[in-house]
Amino acid sequence: MERVQANEGYLRLIAKTTLKRGRRLITEATAAQLDSICEVILNVIKGTLSVPNTLIQKAKKYQKSIRQLASRYLGPRVRKRLMLRYLPIIKKILAVAVPLCTILASVTQLT
Repeated sequence: MERVQANEGYLRLIAKTTLKRGRRLITEATAAQLDSICEVILNVIKGTLSVPNTLIQKAKKYQKSIRQLASRYLGPRVRKRLMLRYLPIIKKILAVAVPLCTILASVTQLT
């Protein structure tokens, strides 16, 4: 969650921006920023962050690609390519999950 906290502004920007600008942001992303996106996706897959069932149903079409993004064994070049290809669903996941990550991180800091 530390990566997500460090790149929270970047993640929110991708979630709210247009597809054209989002593609540019991902193309110019650093390895840490790519890792933070993948960490959010991994937390959604594991169930740490609960997302609405409607989003899960939409993401089922891209299940294999989303799981690949959550894998630790992909290099940055492959991750960028997958993120650019599936940016619309990634934007939806980030839009729902990033606020939950922020709340979860603040609760964790309090304890």
